[in-house]
Amino acid sequence: HKMRLVVVVFFISLNQSFYSKVYGMKFAPLDLAKELQLNNISDWDIPTLVCLAHNMSNLDTHFNVTQKLGGNVVFYGGIFGLSSTQAWKECNMTMNDLIDDDIDDDIQCLYRQMDEGFFRYSRGLMIVLYSHKILWIEKCLEWFELLPDNPE
Repeated sequence: HKMRLVVVVFFISLNQSFYSKVYGMKFAPLDLAKELQLNNISDWDIPTLVCLAHNMSNLDTHFNVTQKLGGNVVFYGGIFGLSSTQAWKECNMTMNDLIDDDIDDDIQCLYRQMDEGFFRYSRGLMIVLYSHKILWIEKCLEWFELLPDNPE
């Protein structure tokens, strides 16, 4: 019986590992907020970044989309839907770095871009310039209202 239990536990963990690599990890809003806090993100920026992730990737680490802009094809990926071009230029990250389950590098890259130049004064402008779709902050407020009062 012990051997059967070990085999079952092994296959369950193998299946979870495979599922995560193929399908990605999907965060709950509160879990992403905690992860941002662990990465020393300002409490003022956390709600906006959680909303950004919700709107760009539905909180999924393996999100990716390509868009044709002029004569170029641009890849956006990861939980924040970052442009692979900007991630490479600013943070030396590959497309695979963007869509893996480790979001610490995504967070640091996004925050580095946010703190550059005039983006310190206009977070919304940064989001519009580097994202695959426009994020309307009003939509964040509507979404925040739909979140449960007590997530436990």
